[in-house]
Amino acid sequence: FLGSQWLYRIQTGIGELTVVRRNDGQAPLEQGAAVGMDWPAELLRVLDADEVRA
Repeated sequence: FLGSQWLYRIQTGIGELTVVRRNDGQAPLEQGAAVGMDWPAELLRVLDADEVRA
């Protein structure tokens, strides 16, 4: 939890994704919950490996 947003690590068939979700007042996802993801293409952001912190 980062105050205005939630940070999730999602396991997928292509590996782990880090997902940032705006805190809109809804309860956070439960650990281990099955989820789906969808977003507008213009909001997709791919980072170079040197931009990612482990």
